[in-house]
Parts: sequence; C-alpha cells; structure tokens
Amino acid sequence: MQYTLIHVCVGNHVLDRSVFFDKREAEARAQELCREKLWNIDGFVYFGDVYIKMFDLDTHVTSDA
Repeated sequence: MQYTLIHVCVGNHVLDRSVFFDKREAEARAQELCREKLWNIDGFVYFGDVYIKMFDLDTHVTSDA
C-alpha cells in the first residue's frame, strides 16, 4: 500500500497533517495549503508562509534503520 503524508510546518510547529492514498490528490491539497496565509497556532494567529513536507510511503518496503 502506498500513501502520502503531508505536514504543514512553521518552525517546529506542525499546523496540519493529512494522509492521502492518491498522490495527485495529495499534491493538489499541498498546493491549496501553500496558498493559505492565516493559521491558528496554540490559540495565536500566524500570518505568513508555511513549509509543506510531503512523504511518500510504501508499506511493502521495510527499513533497516
């Protein structure tokens, strides 16, 4: 099973996490989130750019780490 994780980050804060099983849908959502400028962090409002991290995972592949 392959899936994509998206993390929206500002500094060491993860603002949003999403899981998608369709990579095209994940990329479209990442573009959408990248355009968002207003975020709520622990009750405070953040206005600015965010960093989007996308991770492609395959559960059929094991890691030796």
